[in-house]
Amino acid sequence: MTGQMALATALLISAGLFTRSLVNVSRVDLGMEQVFNWPGMGRLAWQAALDRDYPVLLGITLVAALVIPAGHMLKEATQVAVNPQLAS
Repeated sequence: MTGQMALATALLISAGLFTRSLVNVSRVDLGMEQVFNWPGMGRLAWQAALDRDYPVLLGITLVAALVIPAGHMLKEATQVAVNPQLAS
């Protein structure tokens, strides 16, 4: 019984950490991209802002607006699947 409880607790924690990582990957981190000269969404957004490329800026905003809530919903669904008491 305690092994199942430990597994359920570990799954709750790992689901939270996984989805937090998913959300962090989707963030735009211009500072890291500039310092290490990495291409990415942050640099693309910065260049689009400088060039006044509004469709690209709207696309980046849309992607961020969809990925972040999707990650949170995935976390909640996983936690409810592991522990049904959290459904309320």
